[in-house]
Amino acid sequence: MSEMNSDLLVVTENIVREFVLENLPYDRNKTAILRDLEGMTGNDLLHTYLNWFARIVPSVPRHVHLSQSLLMNPLLSKYGREYGEIRFAIEKGISLQPFLSRSVRYGYDRTKGIAKNLRKRRDLDLMLNDWGIHHLHLSSCVEDDGFVARSDYILFAIFRANHAFLIDIRPHNEEHVWARKELFRAILKSWPDYDLIWRLEGIEAGGENADEDAEFAERHVALRQAGVVSPVVIDGSVYVGSGGLSTAGTSWHSGRWTATIRRDLANFFSRWFNAPAGVRSEVLAQGALLPDEVNFRFFIQNDGKYGALEKERGMFLKLGQIVF
Repeated sequence: MSEMNSDLLVVTENIVREFVLENLPYDRNKTAILRDLEGMTGNDLLHTYLNWFARIVPSVPRHVHLSQSLLMNPLLSKYGREYGEIRFAIEKGISLQPFLSRSVRYGYDRTKGIAKNLRKRRDLDLMLNDWGIHHLHLSSCVEDDGFVARSDYILFAIFRANHAFLIDIRPHNEEHVWARKELFRAILKSWPDYDLIWRLEGIEAGGENADEDAEFAERHVALRQAGVVSPVVIDGSVYVGSGGLSTAGTSWHSGRWTATIRRDLANFFSRWFNAPAGVRSEVLAQGALLPDEVNFRFFIQNDGKYGALEKERGMFLKLGQIVF
């Protein structure tokens, strides 16, 4: 490996570590957590951060789609005010964090004896990482910690770059609510061509019995908590969720974006080390001027844009945008 390549690895490793350790939410008073994070590589830290970032939903305006199941659900009108506040936030690109689970306060969580117990890990949303489905609390009462009061009913949704697909409202205390096959049916019926869940081509299964849905949900939850992807059979076809659950409980998307971001950072710093005048000219063409002494940091904005942040003047150079 050349000296320049070695320098690039050190630079990108250091700035990724600095960003994650500064911006990831975790209990800084717990020695075990600090030890875990300090022992991680830059890749592992960034993967951990992106797992958390996927949970909070990047704040960008989105077009809202309603499923047929939701439109026919009488709870939509019963919770019209709460639904209206969520829809307004989605369409305007306002943070949805108040409506999310309070566990989003934990970007990394490690308690003695449960580090590998996915079910007890507050830093993992297993339904999201398996099926790509978020859940939002239908409440308009914001409490002192900035989150709305926990509600009896929750709204299930899938978010894409510029679109939000609102699936249905279900009881929060429903048994195995996080693995109801009805959610897959609602998605397929309303949006069969949006690739929101993935059909396993070439695999066909026998018919299904609606009476077996509860049994399916129980089995699916057990496998999910073990980090195992299990298929869903609907009308003889076999599907899996779009999250891409891993045995560590994270999603395939977090790993994909970790690799993409590290590549883009390496390319940027290669250009900066080898041809800084070219980078300065690009910045100048955008109406800005870099200082003589430049100290670039890595940064991810709330809308998912990531890039190099010049510390002295707060100038942000976009390298890409995270889209789950």
